[in-house]
Amino acid sequence: MRIMIDEPDGRISGILIGDIVGASYDKYVRFKDLHGKTGQETIPMLEKAIGNIKTNGEDGQTLLAERMLSILATLLEMARKNPEGKWKVS
Repeated sequence: MRIMIDEPDGRISGILIGDIVGASYDKYVRFKDLHGKTGQETIPMLEKAIGNIKTNGEDGQTLLAERMLSILATLLEMARKNPEGKWKVS
């Protein structure tokens, strides 16, 4: 999955999420819900998702949670830097 946001200077920032996350990422956040929204619109959603993640559980779940925290923190930083940018998720 590719998640990108427009920057004010016309460039696009983004991240690529592959099998490293696995199929269970939807329990934390539905990345497709970002599509078409502005960075500003998605800041509360990303903050809530980060707040809902617990990293003290089974080993496999803890590893997934830590990966998700890293991904969500990166997306939140991108949203804050580009509040007027539109997300594109493919």
